[in-house]
Amino acid sequence: MTEAEVYYKYKKKVYGLALTMVTNEFDAKDITSDVFEKYIRYIKSDNSFKNEKHMERWFVTVTKNTVMDYFRAKKKSTKMRWKMILTTLM
Repeated sequence: MTEAEVYYKYKKKVYGLALTMVTNEFDAKDITSDVFEKYIRYIKSDNSFKNEKHMERWFVTVTKNTVMDYFRAKKKSTKMRWKMILTTLM
């Protein structure tokens, strides 16, 4: 399968899962882009998939992990914002 074929086959699944987890269309689209960037890096590093089921599981796992990274970054960003606000008030 070409990269474009893989994208068109899995983009709805990746986007739908991301949207379910983050409930924000903009962030879900951003996460979807990140997942497909990871896919490109994965196949460029001479990795391959055993079969279609393996590829599907890979996309689900990477999407979930990317969403978790998103939440970690958001949490860190919120803490930094509050720290700046508190520092400014003192």
